[in-house]
Amino acid sequence: MWVGLAGALLVFVGLSTLHALVVPPLAPFDEPAHFAYARHLAKGGELPTIDTKIEPRSSPLVRKQPRKIWVANHPPLYYALVAPLVGTRPGEVGIAAATQRARTATLALSAVGLIYVFLLARLLLPRRPAVALAATLVTACIPALGHVSALVHNDALAFLTSAALMHAATAALVRGPAPSRVAVACFWAAACALTRFTGVVTLGAASLALFFAGLFHARGGWGRRAGVGVLLGALVGGAAVLAAGWFFARNVHLYGDLTGATKLLGLFGRRGKASVVELALRGKTWLALYDDLFGRFGAGARIKGGAVLLGRALVVLGALGAVTKLDAFRRAYDKRALLASPRTAAVLVEVVLLAGLLAGILSFHAKGGSLHARYLLPGLWVLALALVVPLGVRRSAIGLLLMMVAALGAALFALAGYAAFLLGGERAVLAALGKPSVGLALACACGGAVLCAIAVVKNHRAA
Repeated sequence: MWVGLAGALLVFVGLSTLHALVVPPLAPFDEPAHFAYARHLAKGGELPTIDTKIEPRSSPLVRKQPRKIWVANHPPLYYALVAPLVGTRPGEVGIAAATQRARTATLALSAVGLIYVFLLARLLLPRRPAVALAATLVTACIPALGHVSALVHNDALAFLTSAALMHAATAALVRGPAPSRVAVACFWAAACALTRFTGVVTLGAASLALFFAGLFHARGGWGRRAGVGVLLGALVGGAAVLAAGWFFARNVHLYGDLTGATKLLGLFGRRGKASVVELALRGKTWLALYDDLFGRFGAGARIKGGAVLLGRALVVLGALGAVTKLDAFRRAYDKRALLASPRTAAVLVEVVLLAGLLAGILSFHAKGGSLHARYLLPGLWVLALALVVPLGVRRSAIGLLLMMVAALGAALFALAGYAAFLLGGERAVLAALGKPSVGLALACACGGAVLCAIAVVKNHRAA
């Protein structure tokens, strides 16, 4: 089982390293501002604001406008972590090396997040280790995760802190809210709040999980159980407020709202064009979100053609698996036992998490913000589980075959997507293909996929 997890991590590290090596430093639109935020902290300055300018002398690779640290509305945890890596050395060579160091650290954060995804899947499906491995591999192969993890971006830490927080909260729900589990949940709640404002959605889902933990595991009547649940949820929320409340109060003081969105949208001249309901009812909205999740790579490049069609086929496969296996799921489990199970409540919490993230994306887009799939990263594993779980309900050979098609199909899709991106003709990308490290990264990805596939088969048979 652990060999399979190592294989999934190799796939992710290989593909993300490939991305980090071939995308020119600070070429993606957002990366210069994130890099400048970390560099500003490395120089020992105070927290920057959205209006803080990027120094032209120290950032010669920054060619895109606006030349401001316009991501300064984000909490500082990620930037404080990578600040020692970016240093203060001026010049193009020094900044290129610093960018690669920060990208490597960001990649490592997402890799740790994938470990928590696997552990979370094991909590939800203790008798299905093969499903947990397949879901982890699918998550690792979704291009949006690899794309952002290979850049200087705080979304990777958001993925890690969200996965770790949901794992801690789910452990408290499934196994009982022991003080150690609640303490771990509070720690990750604080880290989550100090990373991105989207962590609020994860915090809400985690608080709900701890509320359910009180209902299921506390002694006494329902009133007392509910009181314990409210207290546990409040502990998580309180930890987040204590850790990051000061920063969001600062945003309100500087920009007029918690997130600084009003200031940012004005900076880029964005205006809302539709309501949340109108956006939700448009098929183009969901198609654009899907294409951004499965077809976007470095420096804004997007893949088209067969690679994207393969990704859409995986979604169709997941939908067919859900339809064909729902009846088997209904027959296999007693309804009353299912409703009384903490794991059922845990699944509900994961659905709430995903729904909250989608609502946040639509709300931001309705105000004029971009429709970025990376905002889904804090709940990305929910999508992977939704694809794989229906295919692995039964231990039959057909279930294994479908699950393997989904898992290996995701790996094949990721490789096809990267191939389409790499062969797109950009000179800097094509020049990077000659590096031995690029070939090693591809070999790691392919070898990891094989290792994970073998482990899925073995664990499926042993279950």
